[in-house]
Amino acid sequence: MSGFDRESQLCYVYQRGPPSGGGDLPVISPGRVISLYGLLSSCGERRGMAEPAAILVVDDEAGVRHALERALGKAGYEVTTAASGEDALRQIQLFTFDLALIDLKMPGMGGLAFLQELRQRSPQTVAIILTAHATLDSAIQALRLGAHDYLLKPFSLDDLLRSVREGLGKRQREIRVNALIRQLERDVATLRALQGDAGPLTPAETVSSQPRPLEVGPFRIDRDQYRAFMHGRPLDLTPTEFEILACLVERAPAVVSPQELVRDALGYRAEPYEARDLIKWHIHHLRKKVEPDPTTPQYIVTVRGVGYTLAIE
Repeated sequence: MSGFDRESQLCYVYQRGPPSGGGDLPVISPGRVISLYGLLSSCGERRGMAEPAAILVVDDEAGVRHALERALGKAGYEVTTAASGEDALRQIQLFTFDLALIDLKMPGMGGLAFLQELRQRSPQTVAIILTAHATLDSAIQALRLGAHDYLLKPFSLDDLLRSVREGLGKRQREIRVNALIRQLERDVATLRALQGDAGPLTPAETVSSQPRPLEVGPFRIDRDQYRAFMHGRPLDLTPTEFEILACLVERAPAVVSPQELVRDALGYRAEPYEARDLIKWHIHHLRKKVEPDPTTPQYIVTVRGVGYTLAIE
């Protein structure tokens, strides 16, 4: 392999467990130095596009981040890394990504919680879950949250690049389909206008179809406008935080379990331990926005071993 500098030949890949799978494919394993030249040349990943796909790598281990950044960069992608779910959340608020590689188990905001936020804030971003701690339940939850793929560490770089290619291809197809749908909607609206049968709703029809805002204690939930208020002031909530607060307000003063919050606020079913992890992070941030002192909450109160309730006097 003379004629290529050492950096173009090698990628340092780190993983928690022993190598598996055998064969000549590069496998992620502790401290191994893996040649990527042959793999990346055969894959032909460098695209003839003016703008490469943007990929976000989210993993709390520096070795994994470095390895994936190098491998994907060699494959022609534009790579950004994040060391935590919180860091990744800041990244998606600033930039748009075509695809995200997300580690499942991270301190603080876990992979599933970040995936939920990603679906809310950037629904077109393709998500691929990477984990060394796979369970059937976690795989099901990731797929329910819209993950494109679920790769168990250690995995070959060939498998990773294949999944990335397929995920980006899926995204391009969805973008084209959505563009066609929007064009069809515009064409139908134009046709209806020409035919004279596209009249707006009357005020009576509009008012009768709008749900009334719900007020409990200092909170006011307006689902029609998708806004929440506290003491008359609007709250700056994420879509997930809005749904959780709305669920607590609608059911106050009943105690709502984490599983019920996941089902009613997020729209799917989860095992008890997964629901606790998902909801706990969102409750933590919601309290920062509604509690005078989040360390001693007086509105969103934890009922140990059961769930959460909205304490209204």
